[in-house]
Amino acid sequence: MPRQAKVIVSGFPRNIVQRGHNRHSVFVERPDFEYYLANLQEWKQVYELQVFSYCLMTNHVHLVVQANDNVTAIPQLIKRLAGR
Repeated sequence: MPRQAKVIVSGFPRNIVQRGHNRHSVFVERPDFEYYLANLQEWKQVYELQVFSYCLMTNHVHLVVQANDNVTAIPQLIKRLAGR
């Protein structure tokens, strides 16, 4: 059964949790964290998102982001971050 799409409302912040596969470690060393943050900086500008806060843990990430008019921007951001 496919996952149900989350409701994203334009102009409202959204809490995102992104976990490693089977909750395995995503970040091992400091450069791993820095690489993720550099990608977040790049893609938030491309998709014109506001990032209010983030918390990078070893096996998952918490983000609070807000899209302006493009409600597909948040899923696209998450897809790009997970793909890199």
